[in-house]
Amino acid sequence: MLLAVAATEIEMAPYLSMCPPEAGGLLSCISGVGPVEAAISMTRTLEKYHTMLAGVVNFGTAGAYLSDGEEIGAGVLDTCLADKEVFGDYGVCIGDRIEPFANTTMSGVIEFELDKVLFDRAQQILAAHELAYAAGTFVTVNAASGTAARGNQLRSRYRALCENMEGAAVARVCREFSVPMIEIRVVSNLVEDRPTSSWKLTEASHKSACAASLIIQGLQESL
Repeated sequence: MLLAVAATEIEMAPYLSMCPPEAGGLLSCISGVGPVEAAISMTRTLEKYHTMLAGVVNFGTAGAYLSDGEEIGAGVLDTCLADKEVFGDYGVCIGDRIEPFANTTMSGVIEFELDKVLFDRAQQILAAHELAYAAGTFVTVNAASGTAARGNQLRSRYRALCENMEGAAVARVCREFSVPMIEIRVVSNLVEDRPTSSWKLTEASHKSACAASLIIQGLQESL
């Protein structure tokens, strides 16, 4: 059985129209926005279902970091696949700069490698459907970056592709319950000086749901 996780109804609704629960072998969870809500929702769900699950597919929208000309970046409505999740703003905030805690007793684990088997299989599924994507590190933040400067700092520190507000929390809970996880998101906006009028949230939500449904249907055939 697979669990599909998205933060909001706008992200989950198009997925459910393609992969309704009555199809069998599928569960879904709307986690809520932000790492705290996601951790609570995932803990409650995995406490009940973790022994039945072959994997978790987290999907939704993301803000893409601006490319520095050297790193491969992503644009609006591009599909992104995570190989790692990071709690990006856990530490000390100094202006637009986030510094991790120096004291190791306070730092905790902030980086999570996602399941390699599911990652490789997802790449194969996307390639089979000729769906282009960028792969890399995703950053999870408590407060969405509203300036290019903050986004550039997070991109540079973690060599990251994009940011969201739930992924690392989902990954942390999945690790606690020993459930493999994969994450796919579609870019709704660039992380710049907050021109929200250019965001494409509805379109990105639909495209991410389509990608998630392809991956989940493909995984069902091989798990």
